[in-house]
Formats: sequence, C-alpha cells, structure tokens
Amino acid sequence: MKMDAPLRVLLVEDSEDDAELMLRELRKGGYELRYQRIETAEEMRTALDREEWDLILSDHRLPNFSSIGALALLQNSGLDLPFIIVSGTMGEETAVAAMKAGANDYVMKGSLARLCPAVERELREAEVRRSRREAEKKEHILYQGLEEKHRQLTQYVKELGALNGLFREYLPQRSMVSRAFGEVLEGLQELAHETGALVGRARGQSGVADGHSAAQGSDELAAAAHALIAGLDSVGLAGFSVVRGYARYDEGTRNALKDARQNIAEGFARSARRRENHLLWAPPGSGKTYFVQQVGESLSSEGQYRELNLAKLSHEEFLAAIREIDIRTEPILCLVDEIDAKPAEAWPYEVLLPYMDATVDPQPRLVVVLAGSSGSSLSEMKLHIASRPKGADLLNRIPGTNEYEIPGLSIGDQMLVVLSQFKQAGQEARKDIRAVEKLGLYYVALNARLGSARQLRELAVLAIERVPPGEDRVKYDHLFAPGDPENKAFWMEASGGAADLVNRFVAMET
Repeated sequence: MKMDAPLRVLLVEDSEDDAELMLRELRKGGYELRYQRIETAEEMRTALDREEWDLILSDHRLPNFSSIGALALLQNSGLDLPFIIVSGTMGEETAVAAMKAGANDYVMKGSLARLCPAVERELREAEVRRSRREAEKKEHILYQGLEEKHRQLTQYVKELGALNGLFREYLPQRSMVSRAFGEVLEGLQELAHETGALVGRARGQSGVADGHSAAQGSDELAAAAHALIAGLDSVGLAGFSVVRGYARYDEGTRNALKDARQNIAEGFARSARRRENHLLWAPPGSGKTYFVQQVGESLSSEGQYRELNLAKLSHEEFLAAIREIDIRTEPILCLVDEIDAKPAEAWPYEVLLPYMDATVDPQPRLVVVLAGSSGSSLSEMKLHIASRPKGADLLNRIPGTNEYEIPGLSIGDQMLVVLSQFKQAGQEARKDIRAVEKLGLYYVALNARLGSARQLRELAVLAIERVPPGEDRVKYDHLFAPGDPENKAFWMEASGGAADLVNRFVAMET
C-alpha cells in the first residue's frame, strides 16, 4: 500500500468508538483520511449531494437507519461507490443477502484486520469499472464519427461512379484521364468497403443505438435482457429453428428466412431457363454463412454444396474452384461468401458472370448464393457492388425476389445460440445439460465480446468443461475460470438489479 494515499470515507455508523476503530485500521493501512460520520438517511443524502466520496463503510443496524437502507439510497443516487458493511451482529445468511442486494463486501467488527485488504480490492475494482465506462464513452464517440465519415464517403463514391460513367462514354477507353479517374474511384470504393465493415462491426459490438449515449444504450439493453430472461422458464429449441441448427428468436425474421430457404431449395427443381441467383446481406457475426451451410446440409440428398470465400482466394484459386462446377453431375448449391471483397479488382465478377446466366444445356441445376457484410444494409452493399467493374451486370442477374437481409443477433437470438451451444457441447462431453442459470444468460446478453455465434460457441465449450460430473445445470460460476475477477465484478454490478435471476434456471427442451 502506498503511504498517505488519500481516501474520502463516508461512515454510516452510530458509535463514535467503532468509527474510530475503523479509521485507525485504515490509517495503519497507509491511507490519509477525509471522512464524515452520519447516522440517518437524510444525513447520507446530504453528504452524497455535497461531497465526492471514494468509499462507504456502513454498520448493519443503526437506531434510525440500516445498511440495507444505506445501500438502496446509494443505488438510487446513481453513484458507483464501493459499499462495505462493517458489523458486529450480522449473521452469515444476512450478509450473503446483503451482497446479493449489491453490497461489495462485509467485515465483522471483531476481524478488522480484513478491512484494509477488502477496501484496497474494492477500490481497485471500482477504478476498473470507471475506466471501462470511460472507454465505452470514447468508443461511442469514435463510432459516431466513423459512421458519419462512412456516410459521406459512400455518397462521394456514388457521385463519382456516375461521373465515371460519363467519362467512359465521352472519353476514349484508353484516355489517361479516364484511367486515372478509374484508379482513384477504385481506391475510394475499397476505402468505403473497409469503413463500412468497420461500422458494421462497431454497431454489433457497441450495443448502442443512434442518438443515444453509451450509458443509455447500456441501460436499455440491460432492461430488455432482464425482462426477457426473467420471463423464461423453459425454451423449446426446436420451435425456433429455421433450418437444421440455425435458429432465430423473432418470428418475423424466422419466417422470412424460412421463405428464403424454401426459395433457394426450389431452385434445384425449377426450369433451367430461370436464373437461380441469390444475394444475401447480414452484419458481421449474425451467422449468414452458417445459415447457407445449413440450407446446403438440408438439401444434401438432392445435390451438393460448395463454398467459395472471395476474400480468401486468389484469382487463380477462385478460377480453379469455380471451374470444378462445370463438370457437375447433380445439382449444386454454391455459396460465394464475402462477395463484396477485393473491391479494386475487376476479375471476381468477370469470372462469376458466365455461371450466373440462364442456360439451356442439359447439366444439372446450379444455384448461386452471393453473401456479404459491407455497409450497414443490403441497399448499401448493392451500391458498393454496382460501382465496381461488372458490378451492375452482376446485380442484373439477381431477381428482386431473391434478395435477402438478415438482421443482427438480438438478445433472444443470443439466448437461443448459447442455449443450443450448451446443449451441443454437453452432448459432445457426454454431459446431459438440461438447464442454465438465468444470471449466466444475463451476463451473456450484456457482454459485448459475446456478440457472434463463434464467440458463444467457445464460451459454451469452456463452461461445460467446468460442469462437474453428475450436474445437469450450467451455473453462472461455470462461465468463468477460477479466480477470474470478472466473475465477481459482474455479479456485484448486476445482482443488485437482477437478484431474481440468481439461482433461477431456464430449462432446455429439445
């Protein structure tokens, strides 16, 4: 402990002698104190309004006040201060109940040697929370700036694309001006693609809506998550399925994707003269690739599934992979993922176009699904594609009825994904997992690092490893490695307003 570290302490204590014992212990721990002792709710309210404090130490039972009343007053104030109960009469069950209500720790007056370590730990964790809030505010400001710059850049690209069309019409094809302008436009298209992807990822991770502060977005998300999870007692996973292992919580989204699945599947049987090309947009982390994969698996008895990722393949690799389709002996569903990648290259769409034309040859059907995530919507991605060489021709080969937009994962979607992943990971580990603690689901819903299906899968696998043999429930503690400080930090932050989720479980019905 650094000597003479300043510490502003608000003491909720009716005994001057007990207060002096606590202050003496803190001074021995190296703190330079500024303190005030209060005994009533009105005194505490005034102290919180007039002064800034680092810490609150509260006796459990006072003649006209209590630790529970003091804790509630602190929570209603909106301040984030460590609250430690120091009592000589508090039983173990009462202490645990107080911590579930939001107290950070409790110390018995007969064991004041524990006071300084508890204070040091809680001050450190409070600083971590403050730093996290500041970082979230800065991220939100950066996100808003990035989104505005991307909007402006997209508009510039649109206007320059139209101007480039005039250059091509009125200037010779090999004109130096035309070539130079085309190179500049390609560079801007690539930059717009990259900023669009950044905006999409930022939107998916931030959890904040346009026009709202980070704190407001966080509060709204917490309230929505609590309302959903508190009302869940059991979930029939099969009832939310779109196709095989892909599920969505919102009924409208679920039915729209079922229609998309049916439309893609019917392409295997329709007339060969009809173009069977589809365009799919979804924000990063929403599972667009997994959706098409599951559609492919559902059609495995009727044809083959092929997958090409434009971002990962060179010109030669892409050409070789797509030429294998020429020798097909049965219908093929081909996903071309990241169709908006390589914006400065002309070859991707030139290679694809012949395979997207209607054909009268006797070969089995070819159904092509183009998928991407650039920009913030399907229309914005189409704008990016149209401004590229052969992009307009590519879009002209996709019927309007074959365009789909998958929304990002909602809280309900996250719950479905993580519950199904717990079930699947349990089966792989030969553990019959039947329920998950609601507080654990609440943690998942509020954690920005768990926004994609892949991240939720990794969490589920590690959690199942911590479930002891014979246990059929995933508890909140199973989500964390032993000693992980985030476990207690989240529990302390959340349990005050979500105490009804503690030791309550959602049953999984397959």
